[in-house]
Amino acid sequence: EVEGMSYYELLEIDPKASEREIKKAFRSMALKYHPDKIKSEATEEEKSYAESRFMRMSKAYEILSNEMLRNRYNELLSHGIYDYDEKVWNQFLYDSTPGSRGGFAGFTGETPWWVDASMTAVLATCVVLPLSMIWKEKKRKEKADQNKKATFLNSIKDTTAAASAAAEKCSDPAPSRPKKVHVEQEFDEDQLEILRNSYKTASSPVTAGGIEASSGG
Repeated sequence: EVEGMSYYELLEIDPKASEREIKKAFRSMALKYHPDKIKSEATEEEKSYAESRFMRMSKAYEILSNEMLRNRYNELLSHGIYDYDEKVWNQFLYDSTPGSRGGFAGFTGETPWWVDASMTAVLATCVVLPLSMIWKEKKRKEKADQNKKATFLNSIKDTTAAASAAAEKCSDPAPSRPKKVHVEQEFDEDQLEILRNSYKTASSPVTAGGIEASSGG
């Protein structure tokens, strides 16, 4: 019985009631159906009904005390919908059936296509794109690390090759210089006499003068 009642019927007010009248009605009905106000001798059925009605009354007050939500609810109520639900309202406004201005033509109770499209866009922007950027940054760092490692290994190779060449050069024996060989030649007395006379003749000024005198005669 409670489920088939509109919010206005639950609060026992007119659909054109003012905000003040709605508030007053809710307080009055809450005192009547609040679980703490139910008499202890009440049956389980009465307690269950009071609890169910109080919960729907609270929802009714929440919707009807908000002008925007109340206007939406009135639109849904005109199509036989007694409870306000955001999902149902969205379906009502953006029904994809061709030629409909909304309403419940072709209503399936499923999420509207535009909601799915919006969620897909949000997912792509907030999840997929950041993950793609993180993956690209990771690959860039890995490539930079590989290049750095390759450069380091090449420098090690060059240093090792230079050290090996220097070590080989140091281990080679120094080229030996030709030794001066002092040859002592022995001369006999006749040879020595000839050498002495040759030296004296080449260095004697008398000989030089004699040559000049002979050339003048």
